[in-house]
Amino acid sequence: MQNLNCIFCGPVLASLETVLNELGIGTSAIQIVNVDDSDSMVAEEDLPALPTIQMGIDQLSGFHSEDDLREAVTKMILLSGG
Repeated sequence: MQNLNCIFCGPVLASLETVLNELGIGTSAIQIVNVDDSDSMVAEEDLPALPTIQMGIDQLSGFHSEDDLREAVTKMILLSGG
């Protein structure tokens, strides 16, 4: 069974940000949407799981394996022309 990580938890999010920075993408490529924040202007029922990370054209929510995260970062790199 694959080990799943909450991509929104502090240490995992910090690791993702580190990888993006090392690849020269920067953390501006991801957006954390938290409907608990009144400024988000997103209704809770509009998202499959909370919070959700918008990474490139993909929305990641819930639990993902490390392979899923690598695939999402790779896809974002390829689509950005990097």
